[in-house]
Parts: sequence; C-alpha cells; structure tokens
Amino acid sequence: LLEEVRRLMDVAACSVWLIAPGTGELVCRQAIGPQSEAVRGWRLPLDEGIAGHTARSGESQIVADTWVDERYFAGVEQRTGLSLRSILSVPLWTKEHVIGVLQAVDTEPNRFDADHLRLLEPLAAAAAIAIENARLFQQVQAGREQLQTLSHRLVETQETERHHIARELHDQVGQALTTID
Repeated sequence: LLEEVRRLMDVAACSVWLIAPGTGELVCRQAIGPQSEAVRGWRLPLDEGIAGHTARSGESQIVADTWVDERYFAGVEQRTGLSLRSILSVPLWTKEHVIGVLQAVDTEPNRFDADHLRLLEPLAAAAAIAIENARLFQQVQAGREQLQTLSHRLVETQETERHHIARELHDQVGQALTTID
C-alpha cells in the first residue's frame, strides 16, 4: 500500500503509525522512502507531531508547510536528516475508534490538496480494515493455541487420574483377596 501511495502521489515517503495498546503511543510500523529504517519502530506520544494530532482528533490533516505549523515535530528532521515540508495525514478508523495514522510526506511545500486527500482516505480505510483483520486473526490464533494447551493439560490430568484410580482399585482388590485367604 505504501509503495503504491508513494508512486501515485510521487512523494518522498509514506508511513503507517499505529497506536500501541497499553502505552497509547504511536509506533511507526512501516515506512518507505529515504531514511525509512530510521523511522520504522519510532515511538511518539499522542501529543506530538502531526501524526499525534491526527490520531487524537480523528480528522485528516493537510499541512502545506511544516515550517509554519506549530504542531510539526522537528525531531523528524533531526532523526532522518530530511527536511519534510508537506504532510498529508489520515486517521486509520476501525468501527468507532482510531487505531493509527497513514501519512504521506514530501520535501516540497504545498504538495497536497483536497484531491490527494480524496485519494488517500479510501486507501486508509482499506488499510485499517486489513490491519484490524490481521489483529483479529492473531487473537484467534492465540486463542486456538491456548485452547490446545488447555486440552493437552486436560488429557494429561485425565490420564494421571486414570492411573491413580487404577492403582487404588488394584490395591483395594489386592487387600480384599488377601483378607479372604
């Protein structure tokens, strides 16, 4: 998806940021473009940057020039060495809550307009569905593994009890036969 967005919009980079369960931080789960390795895995509090603002508000953001937008987090330039000037940030919605943000960024100011937003929002919706399905699949797999583990424990417990009962019966029958003699 990110490669296709980058190609369609002819932008410097794209990234997907997901809200980490528990911490509530945004974590860059995937990025493409220059310095993508430096960004991937990066954690940001929800109160930082355009991505944080998008995730908190649940509204798409078009930033024409980061140099004049106080929400822009300058740490991006420090970490990557790239001077990002334009940002298009779209929330990833599932059901009734935001799970993250899809961003397209460029080094030129005034790169994004309403047409770019109309292109990116349905792609973000599809990405959010795919991410949610992957999470649900992982939960089902984990539940299945837990169920298998419990099933094995139950079989082991049943087998132990069978041996215990068999021993008890053997001992009782043996004592009864000894008493009869």
